[in-house]
Amino acid sequence: LAALRRRLARPALALLRRIRPEGDAPVPIPRAPAALRRWLGAARDGLARRRVYEARLAEGEARFRAAAESLRDGLAIFDAEDRLVYHNARYPENLTESLRATMALGKRWTGWWREAAALGPVFHPEMGGDYLERSRCSIGSTASPTDAGSGCARAGCRTAGGSC
Repeated sequence: LAALRRRLARPALALLRRIRPEGDAPVPIPRAPAALRRWLGAARDGLARRRVYEARLAEGEARFRAAAESLRDGLAIFDAEDRLVYHNARYPENLTESLRATMALGKRWTGWWREAAALGPVFHPEMGGDYLERSRCSIGSTASPTDAGSGCARAGCRTAGGSC
């Protein structure tokens, strides 16, 4: 076991101590068996590529956030499952008090609006009291489009009044 540590573990630890966080220059691999040197070289190269990738990703995210925050309007992004995943600082300015109070990243749109509706008004009066149910036609249903000329966005989606 001691011989194994001398031949494998010590060179690997020495390499890891010598890898610079910035990934500037290649680090020479310490004396070790050829198979271990190949593995250590691949690990070193993989870490360097990952650092470059993470730096590029951080730059792209910073550019996106700068662009989103520079908008004069509110911006919200929902994922494929209708969860709020991002909003800029201006987005809450367009919402009612009850929506602002219940807004949180990760909440589904319909659940968030229902929770806010329990606290107070959510919609502009011109949108109508059944707006949430009507909007579910285009969001929550997976049925085929149009229902025999009824004007409904999704088949089988109806409000209590029979309209969609």
